[in-house]
Amino acid sequence: EAADEIARQLRLRDLGGLVVIDFIDMTPVKHQREVENRMKDAVRPDRARVQLGRIS
Repeated sequence: EAADEIARQLRLRDLGGLVVIDFIDMTPVKHQREVENRMKDAVRPDRARVQLGRIS
């Protein structure tokens, strides 16, 4: 849910540039990848070019 809302707020506020998001600690790498994929899907409709990094 947070990934969807973050993407919505970025569009709503027309934010750009470097944006750093501090997601909660997720031990299983599987959960990290799920959040990354959800975020990618959420920003896909944007006209702007979006680059996402990996959760570390």
